[in-house]
Amino acid sequence: MLTVQFDLRDEESIASLVARTSDRFGRLDGVANVAAVGADLMARDQGVDTMDPGVWAEMVRINVTGAGLMIRESLTALVASGGGTIVNASSLAAWQPESVPAAYASSKIALHALTRRTAQAWGQKHPGRRRRPRGRPHAEVPMPPLRLGTALWMPPRYAAIR
Repeated sequence: MLTVQFDLRDEESIASLVARTSDRFGRLDGVANVAAVGADLMARDQGVDTMDPGVWAEMVRINVTGAGLMIRESLTALVASGGGTIVNASSLAAWQPESVPAAYASSKIALHALTRRTAQAWGQKHPGRRRRPRGRPHAEVPMPPLRLGTALWMPPRYAAIR
């Protein structure tokens, strides 16, 4: 196990995190971008008509730029390890902006676009090997070494089965 303190707003901090992790384990197999903004920033996020540009910039810096920097710093190590998975955690706020402050919702939808573009570019660039599914020794399916996806966080009221 390795614990590293880092700041998603700082390029050098992210580069150090990836390097220390790769050095400690000899490879990098996956990345989970699970950023969280503080309650104080969320409280200052308003509608577009009353937007504070500083709040907007900080929200995007954490939720989009931070994830982008983490992906950028991780790609080389993931490819060198033979591939891996990047998961970018998002929120239903990306799809329900009318009930969520503007900067937060906008940053989460931008994270989806970042995920799609990275997957498209790097999935084609590094198409990967093939693997044999369990129980089907003669079947082969493509297995791209770089897999990217966005995980949606669902508030309990949406996740509950009724």
